[in-house]
Amino acid sequence: MSAVKYGSQYIITDVTTVKFIGQWIIAGIGGCIHVFETQSGKFITREKIFEGQRVHNIFAGRNQNIAVIGGKMVRIFKLEREGNFVLSTYASWAADDWIQYLHWLDCGNIAIVTAHNVVSLWNSRTGEKEREIFCEVNCILYCALLDGLSWSDLVVFTGTVFQQILIWAPASVEEDTVNSPVLHTLKGHDGVIFSVSYDPDSNYICSTSDDRSVRLWSVDLQLSDDCNRVTQWKEATITLLHTMYGHTARVWRNIIIDNVIISVGEDSCLCVWRTDGSLQKYWKTHQGANVWSVDCSKEKNLIVTGGGDGGISLWPLHTESAVPNFLTFSGNLFTQDFCSMKGQNGNFPRRIGLTSKDNVVAITDSGCLLYCTVVGRGQGNWKLMHQDEKLASYCLLEMSPCRQYVALASMDGHILIFKDCSSVHGKGLILNVEEKAVVGRIFSLHWLSSDNLLSCGPNGILEMWKLGHPQWLQKMNEFELPKSKERWISAAALRENFLVCGDRNGSIHLFKIVDNQTNSIQCPSQSFYKIHGRLGVSSLIWYGNCLYSTGRDGTVRRYLMLENEGRLECLNADKLPMEWPATTSLSAFGLLVLGFRAANFVIWSHVERRNVLTIPCGGGHRSWDWTLEGHTFRFIYVKDKMVHMYTCMMNEIIKPALQSGFHSKQISCIRQIPLLKDETGNSHNLLLSASEDTTVRLSVISNSNVLHTVTVLQSHISSVRALAVYQMRDSVLVFSGGGRAQLKVWKLVIQSAQGSVPQVKCQELSSHMLKDSSKKNKKPWLSVERTVDPETRYMDLCAVVLQCQDPDKTERVVLLAAGCSDGFLR
Repeated sequence: MSAVKYGSQYIITDVTTVKFIGQWIIAGIGGCIHVFETQSGKFITREKIFEGQRVHNIFAGRNQNIAVIGGKMVRIFKLEREGNFVLSTYASWAADDWIQYLHWLDCGNIAIVTAHNVVSLWNSRTGEKEREIFCEVNCILYCALLDGLSWSDLVVFTGTVFQQILIWAPASVEEDTVNSPVLHTLKGHDGVIFSVSYDPDSNYICSTSDDRSVRLWSVDLQLSDDCNRVTQWKEATITLLHTMYGHTARVWRNIIIDNVIISVGEDSCLCVWRTDGSLQKYWKTHQGANVWSVDCSKEKNLIVTGGGDGGISLWPLHTESAVPNFLTFSGNLFTQDFCSMKGQNGNFPRRIGLTSKDNVVAITDSGCLLYCTVVGRGQGNWKLMHQDEKLASYCLLEMSPCRQYVALASMDGHILIFKDCSSVHGKGLILNVEEKAVVGRIFSLHWLSSDNLLSCGPNGILEMWKLGHPQWLQKMNEFELPKSKERWISAAALRENFLVCGDRNGSIHLFKIVDNQTNSIQCPSQSFYKIHGRLGVSSLIWYGNCLYSTGRDGTVRRYLMLENEGRLECLNADKLPMEWPATTSLSAFGLLVLGFRAANFVIWSHVERRNVLTIPCGGGHRSWDWTLEGHTFRFIYVKDKMVHMYTCMMNEIIKPALQSGFHSKQISCIRQIPLLKDETGNSHNLLLSASEDTTVRLSVISNSNVLHTVTVLQSHISSVRALAVYQMRDSVLVFSGGGRAQLKVWKLVIQSAQGSVPQVKCQELSSHMLKDSSKKNKKPWLSVERTVDPETRYMDLCAVVLQCQDPDKTERVVLLAAGCSDGFLR
């Protein structure tokens, strides 16, 4: 009987190296290299390099030669660029020690630095060692670098476990010795040296370490025609210029290119530094996992990173279009700079908005409505459009979805609507409607469409208004919020005959709009009380028949509108890495979440699950507005009583990932879902995986044996250790359990498929914790019964079906068995 052989079809693990080589990006994943086309980001091929060894680095030489190292192994390839990516092997050998760095020389030979500070010369054709030089300091290296065109010019930079950088040259040894003296010893780091880079154009050395710092050194070489390169380095002066702190954990790699320094580390941050020591920009990447590798291409203006989540991401090197503009008052109304006027007579902007012409509307504290025509970077001409004492001290300003109308609401219940007529003889804003709409204060005002408004007055009374011809505002319906502490709405959305409102208490209410012949006040037909915590709902937006809500609890929730039943079905919630998700936008780059983290405005990609833009603005407790038209993004905000505008091109900032990341921490459990058919009858192979990163991922296996993530279920508050699956007729029940004794039940339904990736509706049916959060268990010492340890974990789950004994009934009971860390079977 022949033995069954198993082989790996696809692997997702740490991306240990990434390299730009010509038109390709080559990534080392496990013992393989994955090749991508840079321009299109298309996956080209996968080549097996090592068996039982990771690919640690890739080095390009002349004549399309490529060297790949891993552990003690070296393999040399010839790259064929015609047509598809083709490699041909012509040499392979093993060194005596762990290889830290490889360097191609002009003669075609190879120099190698090994882990005990030894440099050897190898014939790249035969794989024979021709020479070996030891450094006089015999120590273990964590990183190394070689620079020079020939063996006689070679300079070695090594980072040791003794917190030092050693610089030495193999050609400096005498004929009767094999030990080379150290030319320079650089001290200053307080930890192991993980990377050293050298830029011969700027004569900078950059090093990163266990101490979380990035250090920049300046090299003053004594250039002369009568001394060789080794002598120049021996007589050089090396000075520490800057010690840069920005990482919060160990810094693994760095690159010096085009007068900037790029560093990545254990804290999942990609930092770009100026050579003056200042942090130019940074990104939080790879879902919180390590960033193991980085490379940069000046010609393509791209940075590529490989992470511990198995993802490969692209980032812009320079983004010159993203330049903040500071708008000041100028023109006929004000003759002096706005900076010198703030605080005088209430002439500072209270609320602001952006029009369809990318101009700025502002209402000042003294009740002046201003219109600013942006004429250039940092310049704007302001004109007074309207002044009213009713708008002083308190005024709401809201822009319509088409951004051609501006609605103002006052303390005494007045609504004023202006139309942007700047394209008609430069008139600016023209008053369309002014009406006493509400008895008392207007707490909030929301545009439901370009001709529908919703106002919230005292006692939670909502009034829907229809905007018609000039000087006409008709009340269509009236609604009432349930009683609560802060009884006004903070978000609203309209879809056909259904109105959804989110209030300041974090609740969401659904109203069914009916013909209001009797002028009766309508109450909500469905409510989700405090679903977004106690700090309020920040946005409600319809995308098709799905409703997305964001709240001050840091979550995005998704609901499905069941029109036949007239209710919303809560599907799932996604916890975001920001405290204040303010709104969402479905763009050409996928679903974007805009919000605030501490003092920064951030844009988070829901598809790639990473930050794509960070703007320091001071926080969300200020008036702000934004637009995204095509690829142009504009963000305005009030800070220090000044209006600031930030403009950038999103296609320069957001680069699609070459390979999406998987779990960022240990995978605890994988379950295969039986073949499910979509609406067209096609079957799909689906995998469920649970991880220590608190997520459950649903992935599909394509025809090319590549995993595509369909959705990420991120609702657990601790690690997910166990999964159980029960197949129903047209859906799947998924049980997930793990840390904090938390158990969740999900329902998965395949709706449709686009190519090989299906569309799956994921609904969270229930959530349960062993530790009861009710008041009676808050004093466990008063109870004689056994209390549940809050550190109890679900270790394994199993679902079985109990058939109903009555043949006339078709109900089935699913019995879930759980093995727990406290020794109990539940």
